[in-house]
Amino acid sequence: YTLSLHVKVLDIEARNLVSTTGWDQWSAAKDTDEEAQVCISDAGLVGSLDAFGDADAPGMQAGTWHSVHITVDTVVGALRTYVDGESAAALNSSKVGKDGQFALRGRLALFFAMADDDDDDDDGAGTVAYVRGVAVHNTVLGPEAVKREMLVLRKMLMQDAVLAAPRHFRVPLAEAQRQAPAKSLEELRKRLLEMRDNVHKVASALWAHLESDDMDLAAVELEQARGTVSPMQLLHWRNPVTMTDEVAGIPGESLLHAAAFVGDLRTLEVLIEAAKQEAALCAEEQAVQSAGVGAAQVANPVPLPGAGRKGSNASVVASVPNGSQTAPHPRGRGLTRKTSFFRMVLADAAGEDPDEL
Repeated sequence: YTLSLHVKVLDIEARNLVSTTGWDQWSAAKDTDEEAQVCISDAGLVGSLDAFGDADAPGMQAGTWHSVHITVDTVVGALRTYVDGESAAALNSSKVGKDGQFALRGRLALFFAMADDDDDDDDGAGTVAYVRGVAVHNTVLGPEAVKREMLVLRKMLMQDAVLAAPRHFRVPLAEAQRQAPAKSLEELRKRLLEMRDNVHKVASALWAHLESDDMDLAAVELEQARGTVSPMQLLHWRNPVTMTDEVAGIPGESLLHAAAFVGDLRTLEVLIEAAKQEAALCAEEQAVQSAGVGAAQVANPVPLPGAGRKGSNASVVASVPNGSQTAPHPRGRGLTRKTSFFRMVLADAAGEDPDEL
């Protein structure tokens, strides 16, 4: 079988990753079984039975989403791990057998660790793991198949990151991603910030024209901005310097305020039309949500405080039917292959709320 995970840990330290037994009376472990069949080392390497690959093996980094694949062939006793599509560790052992601890017995657990009653200080505080997706394949995937699935997982992550952006940036961000796909969340976020700065530049110039009561130059600015800045983006722009005294300048903070104050009907019409278009988009999104599409297929990632550390007992226990399946969360929330979350992915790149953009 092959187990594929899309996970992120906020701290790199030795912890359990995958356990096939030991977390309850229905999955009792034998005395000779390991507590976890696959672990993360204190260097972020993913391996098993103390085999974590060589010094050049790819590993996990704190705060970064990784695709992790574990292939197990119980017939020949072979196990191999991959991180982000690259081979990380490989081993052959008599412990990897059809009737042993590495064989799936209907369920498995992620980030499980037995509580240590002798260690009162180790409560797992500040240690969090996120699980974005889990899949079990009833075959051993080869290196090329692992890499293809890694690319799919990365593509879905970037798609969700685009959806996490404010609505008025999603279309241009998606188009930029289509033309030249960003390879990381940091790169995608940099593009978003560049778009925001460009909107500020155009909107500030437009504000200056309106403040000087030059409606013709304002119309020229709007026309020149077509293709680089959308009216919806200009609609959301806010002047960082807000006036309250009409004598000192235009009161208010938005271009809608400014155009109304000076009586620029052309700019007003453009901005009001943009507001109507955004209202239509909002209505479409609400219709999709009320139809229940998001309820089954879109869920927040599951944060696991203290995951995989001694003393935590934190884990995700997943049922494993025959064939390639997704794993349900024990509380009934689906962990699908495409687990979307719309407020977190971009914030996660630098700790900022996307609303602040």
